[in-house]
Amino acid sequence: GRYDSKAKTPLVKVLKDPEKEIRVGSIEILAKADDRLIGSSLLGVMRSSDFYTRDEDEVEKFFEALSQFPSPSTIEFLNQLLSEKNLTRSKVIVRRQVMAVNSLGGMDSPDAKPTLEKCLKRWFLPSQVKNAAKTAVQSR
Repeated sequence: GRYDSKAKTPLVKVLKDPEKEIRVGSIEILAKADDRLIGSSLLGVMRSSDFYTRDEDEVEKFFEALSQFPSPSTIEFLNQLLSEKNLTRSKVIVRRQVMAVNSLGGMDSPDAKPTLEKCLKRWFLPSQVKNAAKTAVQSR
């Protein structure tokens, strides 16, 4: 599909559809849109309590799409995920943090690099997350 500003509201609504294929199709269309307000709509879904119960590939698509909408609120959301102290080294949280780093790495924003650099200094982040941050910083 293709994005049309008239389709924004219905596309955002189906991000909460019970059918995964419909949600994924919507996120793929929205990711190509040139409408900064879509980032806040994505954040609304990503902040919901049941978001991380979705399949990992779908969650990853949301993080990839979020990288297309840099704003103070999206960068702060990703920074919060990267500030989470995962002392038990839960693989689920590590994967989420790597997706957050990759999202920041894909952002075309001068504010993304300092957030990535902060990750390198956080003693509590696992090496997998720090390595992803180091790669993202070097590729900027």
